[in-house]
Amino acid sequence: MEQEVTFSAEEMYRILRGEILSLALVPGSLISENLISERFHTSRTPVRGVFAHLERDNLLSVIPKSGTYVSLIDLERAFQSLYIRIQVETAVMEELARHGNSIFFSQLENNLNQQKEAIIKGVFPESWYKIDSQFHAICMLSVGREHVWDILQNLSTDYTRYRNLDYLAANKADRKAFESLYEEHLTLFKLMKEHATYSIRYAVTNHLYSGIIRRGKNFQDKYEQYLTPSSHHIKEILLNIKLQLKDAQNTIKHSQTGYGQEFEALV
Repeated sequence: MEQEVTFSAEEMYRILRGEILSLALVPGSLISENLISERFHTSRTPVRGVFAHLERDNLLSVIPKSGTYVSLIDLERAFQSLYIRIQVETAVMEELARHGNSIFFSQLENNLNQQKEAIIKGVFPESWYKIDSQFHAICMLSVGREHVWDILQNLSTDYTRYRNLDYLAANKADRKAFESLYEEHLTLFKLMKEHATYSIRYAVTNHLYSGIIRRGKNFQDKYEQYLTPSSHHIKEILLNIKLQLKDAQNTIKHSQTGYGQEFEALV
């Protein structure tokens, strides 16, 4: 007789969190304590604690007299977390442009090769998400910012799910989106290796916002059922992104070292 596998509360939390972020559990779908208890062969008490933890993460929503649902994606929260990531990752990559060593660049080059191989073999959203995230994690860890990286991951749950929706859409009808993401990573790699610090803010801003720019208003129209009613309209977000990109371009133009031309040559 096969022995039942038991799970700790931490394991259940990690599994369910991963399924919500990867969209295996779809935004807006009902999730039942009873069914989860049966799935993990446990009582409802630890499941209730796991649900409370996921609710604090804004990944579950309790609607009185209705039930518990996977939270809808809040575009404004995704946009706000991206703003924080841009500030942090720009500072980190500028530091690496000044002080990055051969080990760091070798790790990034290996990651870029994995991205290229994934595109050649046929991209699957989940595997791409891991490789893509690893590119950014390598940068953060190389300057000793692993705790900052963990904080960013916890802040970015809405953005993570937005990213995975973008990848799913690309995997079905827009494979060139993955090639664009690879080229954006390659540009960041070249800028850091060439010490082009003044060009990095624009490249980071453009890269992290590229999914929103790529999908534009079509995303809100196509996936409206997955978004909170309070989500800011995508047009407002796109206008804000345009202003941020313009500011980043001005940084290049006004730099005294001429990195604006260097950026254009690399891209």
